Amino acid sequence: VDIVLAADTPLRQAHDIGESLQDKLESLLEIERAFVHLDYEVTHRPEHAYRDK
Repeated sequence: VDIVLAADTPLRQAHDIGESLQDKLESLLEIERAFVHLDYEVTHRPEHAYRDK
């Protein structure tokens, strides 16, 4: 899951948001493991873009 937060969100708050979402997702029976990515921008450099393998 990718989440975009305000650039000035304190690290502690961003961490708590991500960890809380991960815990909630992993409490669902259908989800064994959740990965939460936090960022402050919507666009990324090309090397961070999704690639087909």
